[in-house]
Amino acid sequence: MAIVNLTPHPLSIKKIDGEVRNFPKPDADAVLPRVEQRNSQVGEIDGIADYIPVFGEPDFIPVNDGNVYVVSRLVISACEKHGIDHSHLRSPGRLIRDDEGRVVGAEGLTR
Repeated sequence: MAIVNLTPHPLSIKKIDGEVRNFPKPDADAVLPRVEQRNSQVGEIDGIADYIPVFGEPDFIPVNDGNVYVVSRLVISACEKHGIDHSHLRSPGRLIRDDEGRVVGAEGLTR
């Protein structure tokens, strides 16, 4: 079983033993899972439109081939909402930040 990064950026994932495993950013020509988002205006605040996001069905979900694919939490949520098998998908776990608040990695993976 391999872990494959399908997010648009490199990942650093902290393992149980504290070691960090790095996953490169996918190739520029890789087709990454996506979720369509539309905004539905629900009001206005001081002349500024107030929207709620409306998410569609996810696209480009990889086949469950025995590998684990790391995708955004939004992709997993959209799969859940639309009844799509996501047992092979994970998202980065709790974010790890440096002293300046920048994300430098994640602790494990989440379902």
